[in-house]
Amino acid sequence: MGTCARTVGEAFRYSARYFPLINTAVRLSVDEAGDPVTFDVIGESGGGAVSRPYAEFCLAMFVLHVRSGSVPFPLREVTFTHPSPPDTSEHVRVFRCPVRFGAAHTRLVIDRAAWAIPSSAVHSEYLSVLVEHADLLLAKLPRGPGLVERTRRAIAERLRGGDPSLECVARELGMSARSLQRHLNELGSSFNELADEVREATARLYLAQPDMALAEVGYLLGFADQSAFNRAFKRWTGVTPKQARLHALRASP
Repeated sequence: MGTCARTVGEAFRYSARYFPLINTAVRLSVDEAGDPVTFDVIGESGGGAVSRPYAEFCLAMFVLHVRSGSVPFPLREVTFTHPSPPDTSEHVRVFRCPVRFGAAHTRLVIDRAAWAIPSSAVHSEYLSVLVEHADLLLAKLPRGPGLVERTRRAIAERLRGGDPSLECVARELGMSARSLQRHLNELGSSFNELADEVREATARLYLAQPDMALAEVGYLLGFADQSAFNRAFKRWTGVTPKQARLHALRASP
């Protein structure tokens, strides 16, 4: 499907969306909030880590596959969580960019200009058929209580500088926004409830840090202004952020 996409970025988005059809134990995360764009390979267990062979295979496979359907695009950087091997010449040859090991993420770092490079061989007539078929297959994947936790985790990750909206989280989890809402409703939950839970828990962590301004906490949680954050936090907890901070500081040793 990546070779039928219209741009480099679209090819990577399709890879992330439909990867659950290949492996449900690994998730691909695309963050387009800034420049550069990042594309991560994340394990759903074991602290998010994937094995060294699988990490290297995944990133190389995606890069080579997308390059085969577009003008060869540059990467700014590739990072791996595992230690550097004695010889990294093959990594540099495949990725054609700096490759860093012992990093926090298994990640492709792509400049936005490269992300927008058009494909040299667009087959839109095939793409629509492939997308329709892949969506049907995604709909048949089992959904269980694990979806609630995966949604919480995706929201939490996107609160750290990304976009925690329903549409972006759903895309990261490999489904449409409507499908995610429906599956969560079937499990007795909703996206808004989970988003509030994550924001409240994150807010409490931030408020326990005395050197972090209240306005900064609200901003990091995605609120447009301090008053909106105050209203939301009081709705969640019954107290204001300032009162919660005072209580947390008194309770600390």
